[in-house]
Amino acid sequence: MDIKQSLFVFTFGLLLACQPMSDFEVEQYFPLDSLLLKQSQLLANMQVEIHKSVTMDEQFEEITFRPDTTRFAKEFQMIKDFSLNKNSYIGAFDIEKEGASVVYTKKKDQPVPINKFTVKYDEKIALVSGQYFEDKEIFQHQRNFRFLFDESGVLSEYRIWGFQKMILQDTIQYDIVGKVVLPSNEL
Repeated sequence: MDIKQSLFVFTFGLLLACQPMSDFEVEQYFPLDSLLLKQSQLLANMQVEIHKSVTMDEQFEEITFRPDTTRFAKEFQMIKDFSLNKNSYIGAFDIEKEGASVVYTKKKDQPVPINKFTVKYDEKIALVSGQYFEDKEIFQHQRNFRFLFDESGVLSEYRIWGFQKMILQDTIQYDIVGKVVLPSNEL
């Protein structure tokens, strides 16, 4: 191979390597991150209140608050692990359409912690739910979530529940329920 051919091959390879990743087509799953962001902005602008109850083992607490987008980001932080659009998840799920639902189920032998992710529609989005399970050497962690939406596609209730088991420690069970309360239009 002479210098011209080597230079051509090197330049061609360099051009391919510099091609933006957005030019490569990848399988797209449900955009959970976008949904969380849009709902956070919408609910904060609506100035809703959240009635939240938390049960952790034997302890129970209730709180009511009016969140801004930053507080919603904190509220939904546990849900971000359910995002299906990670590079390592490409091709990891079977997608099945069941009537007005789309169900993403982990393919056998895929090393991803999300077992199932469901989106149901009733003209607009009506429900999003997921099951997450990690089994590591020093801990086990199961998390489930369910978001319910009203007929206009606005989040009306969310629930996050599961357990965490650390080696040499007791299992911690938790259940978090948040109910969205729309502001009353009193004059």
